[in-house]
Amino acid sequence: MEECHQAFQELKSYLACPPLLSKPETRESLLLYIATSTAATSVVLTRDHEGIHQPVYCTSHMFQGAESRYSFVEKLVLALVSAARKLKPYFLTHPVIVLTNKPLGSLLQKGTSNQMIKWSYDLNEFELEYRPRTAIKAHVLADFLMEYDPEEEKREDDPREWMMFVDGSATTSQVVG
Repeated sequence: MEECHQAFQELKSYLACPPLLSKPETRESLLLYIATSTAATSVVLTRDHEGIHQPVYCTSHMFQGAESRYSFVEKLVLALVSAARKLKPYFLTHPVIVLTNKPLGSLLQKGTSNQMIKWSYDLNEFELEYRPRTAIKAHVLADFLMEYDPEEEKREDDPREWMMFVDGSATTSQVVG
């Protein structure tokens, strides 16, 4: 319990004075950390400067519509594709090392669905390398950005609340009743 309290205090002090975004050197390898939940994803792009991970850019994405029904792996790949689109100048001019605990590289090569094949094609223009992730502060920051929901603090859980997804329905007369 003491370790958790100490880690939380370190995180609070780290977030109280966030570091400035760092400018990467030409062709310097960048590290990409992805955190994904059922509702959102966040990505932190960092550079390793003398053993210290310095943030280059942070971004997040809320899943909407059909995206909210994607599998966890599809959400993870969508996070990578969204980051590649938003941070295209970095992805085009730097090798990017994607650190994740899922085998994204092999999943993208298999092309398990049409959407995964399209995303794989979109990512082919970048110099990406996939490596296993280890826990560091940059990933803690990505997790925090993804998990923190100020609206959640305001609302109470209602066990009677349901979420219903309707993708469409039709009858022989093309009228939904």
